Amino acid sequence: MSLESVLFDEKKSSTYKFALVSAIIDYIIENPNEYPKNGFHNIPIIYLAKRWLYYYYPLMIYEEDGVRQGNTQIALSKIVREFNEKETNKQLVYSEPEAILNIKDKIESNYILSEQLVSLLIKMRRKVVEQPLKYIQIASNERREEELVEGINIKDPSFTLFGLINTSISLEEHDDYQKIRQKSESWGGTKKPYSWSDLEADETAYIQMGHYTYTELAKSRFFIKDAVIKRWIEFTIESYLKSDAKAIYALFHGLYLHTRVPERGTTQMRRLREIVASIFEPMRCIYCEEEIKSFDLDHFIPWSKYPIDRFLNLFPTCKTCNRKKSDKIIELEKRMQKRLANYLRVWLNYFRENPEELLSLGGKEAALFEMDSIDKSVKLLIEQIKGINNDLI
Repeated sequence: MSLESVLFDEKKSSTYKFALVSAIIDYIIENPNEYPKNGFHNIPIIYLAKRWLYYYYPLMIYEEDGVRQGNTQIALSKIVREFNEKETNKQLVYSEPEAILNIKDKIESNYILSEQLVSLLIKMRRKVVEQPLKYIQIASNERREEELVEGINIKDPSFTLFGLINTSISLEEHDDYQKIRQKSESWGGTKKPYSWSDLEADETAYIQMGHYTYTELAKSRFFIKDAVIKRWIEFTIESYLKSDAKAIYALFHGLYLHTRVPERGTTQMRRLREIVASIFEPMRCIYCEEEIKSFDLDHFIPWSKYPIDRFLNLFPTCKTCNRKKSDKIIELEKRMQKRLANYLRVWLNYFRENPEELLSLGGKEAALFEMDSIDKSVKLLIEQIKGINNDLI
């Protein structure tokens, strides 16, 4: 399938199509230089469900019936309201749009999630499979040739449109798209209190994308994201809200609420600071290399360009250097690469001795420890950072 088929062939009365494309691009924004497996990238359906929760939750609790968006509104509003009624954590007010920020912090910090929140994510996941994926067929080779414009230079054999795979069924069964989709509707993992990394580990259904397609989308990821959200807002106003100023404001507020930069005091960042304070001795600024007692934890690639808290992008810095650097892109010349390598080696040695800690912080880099040596893992991380950095310069 193609992005065009998602945006233009799906039912015109729904905003699911915008949510699907936006969620795929969010994954690419978080993993812009991800290394493929066998030439492909697999995006977990449960990840797309998580992003749908972030988008739709604020919209669905606007007044009684949520911000009007056609059939989307009816199904998701019911799911969200059931969650609000059953959630037993009375310390949080779930009836306000800003509640999504607390929910997001719990998910991203890899807390043990309540049974109600796990259930909400699984229901969102089913809607992803039931709705936009229902109307999309895997493109055959013949269809693919017809869709490509004459003269396009296919740079490598990994250029593909993206499709749906399920690791719980045999490869022979993957010729029948609807069978894959229907098999993927049900959740085979746990429905009990669980952490986000556990939910991802239980997933068997994935959007699969060729490496060339993935890297091309990564180059324009921020532009595509903004364009999809802009069109989502325009479509909803034109089709449903018309001149309802209050609802239009709620739509803007809701769709941009999940992008708010979190406070530096999130659970995950607090834990990362604690680790940094314990493993870097003596503590030296990554930029000026002066020994420091009080430190800031800086995103080497600025948060505005790489909005994720991962150890591979977090380094101690003195307050002066952090203030001067702000959200600037640092050129990765050889001396800086050497400094990063030294710091990354310390990070990796810590996580090799404390694998459960890496898992609790997301665990996406666990495969690094399957490599022959720490030096190879460090080299791979440097290449990832360089790739993201080069996209931004």
